Amino acid sequence: MVKYIDYSWAYDWATAHEEGATGQPAIEKEMDLYNNMMGRTLVLGNESKSDEEIADIIQNAVRNGKMKRIVDNKLVPTNSEGEK
Repeated sequence: MVKYIDYSWAYDWATAHEEGATGQPAIEKEMDLYNNMMGRTLVLGNESKSDEEIADIIQNAVRNGKMKRIVDNKLVPTNSEGEK
């Protein structure tokens, strides 16, 4: 969304989506809001890159622990576990 529209719109839309979710556990919402913010931040300044290059930037952030995941009902840094 940052690449094709802009940061503010992406923030508003993604945050509204999470705020409007019903029945979502609080830890999932916290993870989603954090990961959405990180994704937007990583794309900011890289809008001219290809979709594939942006996907690589995001995937590297996941591998390097910049995102969050849930393990044993706790938020922990991401890694390459679960990659296909």
